[in-house]
Amino acid sequence: MKKILIINLFFLFTLTLFAQDATTPAAAPANNAPAAPVQTTPAVRQKNGWDYYSEGNYHASIRSLEEERKLFPGRINIYIILGWNYKALKDYPEMERISIEGYNINPIHVNILKNLGEACYFQNKYNDSIKYFEKYAKIKNKWKDPYTYLLYYYLGDSYYHVGAYYKADTALSAANALKPNNVQNLLLLGKVNEKLKNTKQAMKYYEALLKIEPANIEARNAYEQLKKGENSNS
Repeated sequence: MKKILIINLFFLFTLTLFAQDATTPAAAPANNAPAAPVQTTPAVRQKNGWDYYSEGNYHASIRSLEEERKLFPGRINIYIILGWNYKALKDYPEMERISIEGYNINPIHVNILKNLGEACYFQNKYNDSIKYFEKYAKIKNKWKDPYTYLLYYYLGDSYYHVGAYYKADTALSAANALKPNNVQNLLLLGKVNEKLKNTKQAMKYYEALLKIEPANIEARNAYEQLKKGENSNS
């Protein structure tokens, strides 16, 4: 009888032990064990004015930059990129307006000067474009800079339109040294040298142009006219 009682007590103890094990978490971490990492979705970066400009979404870029300008009115890059947007949209009056605001903040920033020079040039404001391009050239005039050719071309064309033919010849000759086979530059060099009464030099530029582009009517007509003049004087 005593043996049966001991067996029953052992059986009850075993059931109680299993019941406790069943309610205990099987994978409970130790107090000093690191918590499992929580997986979260990374936040998406909001696009800014530069992002929209790089995508070619110029109107969205302008809106974004104008909002940024309300918070940071002295941030010069805002005015530079706004100018690029207006240039892409061929809105040169707005390009000039916003660049002047940037110029008032930093009058020696090369990108502001470049934007102002181009904005004035494309509006045929040649005296103003000369002012800004000359200032740009004093600050940044590196022969290997990809923009140097355009700088000298824009300056040369501007000088030509205001009648400063010697300066035009100098600037356009520098542009020609950088890009000898540019048709527009050769044509303008021919015109400038006609104004300077350098007939033979003008003819050389027209000849060089016609080798590249034989169907260029303006260059051919100018060349033939100069040739007739030479023949009549001989």
